[in-house]
Amino acid sequence: VYFWGTWCSVCSFTSPTINKLAADNYPVVTVAVQSGSNQELHGYLDQHQFDFTTINDQQGDIFADWQGQVTPSYAIIKDGNMVQGFTGIQPAWVLRLRLGLVNFS
Repeated sequence: VYFWGTWCSVCSFTSPTINKLAADNYPVVTVAVQSGSNQELHGYLDQHQFDFTTINDQQGDIFADWQGQVTPSYAIIKDGNMVQGFTGIQPAWVLRLRLGLVNFS
């Protein structure tokens, strides 16, 4: 799960990496935190050619339920449980490594 926002300057660097992971068939779900209406969000996704699955968290309630504090934030889920949580700029190779290590735990 990738928590991000259209307003987040760091996310402008991380979202293309997430889009690539999704295109490579990693099971990515993203949550756009306080990023406007559905129409505004879809316009942003189209403009940046992002194809990842996105939930619009207009009020930030989902992010708050996950006790999120900063964007971008990531949660890796295995068997219904969060096994890793981290924030910040993450290169694609680091994300792939983290996802791969989950399969060995």
